[in-house]
Amino acid sequence: MSNRNSNTGKSYQEKETYKRYLSKKDYEPTVNESLDFRSTEKPGEDLTEPSVTKKRAVSFNYAVSEHLKENWIKYLIAGCVIIGVFLVYDSRLKFELFDYKLSDIKDISKKIEKKLKNTRRSLLKIR
Repeated sequence: MSNRNSNTGKSYQEKETYKRYLSKKDYEPTVNESLDFRSTEKPGEDLTEPSVTKKRAVSFNYAVSEHLKENWIKYLIAGCVIIGVFLVYDSRLKFELFDYKLSDIKDISKKIEKKLKNTRRSLLKIR
């Protein structure tokens, strides 16, 4: 089997054999003379471009897909910004809630300390 990627030339004998083959072969016309081609002298169909400036109607899905293909980076960045703002706002709310609970715990601990002091005083009075 021959290698298709390599090019080998023909020997002198092969070239001569091919030339003899071509000279013996009957030449056939490349165009069938019986075919009737229309004359190009007569004007055919009008191939000029229309001069109407009105835009062609485009389907909504095509328009949206083209818009997204052109502006997908802007939408990606806007989505990331929106998610970031939401996360910051949500964490701020959680910190405020945590601060509120912490202040409640401080109030409760102050009340417990007060009760403990009162209990100590009462115990000291009893002794």
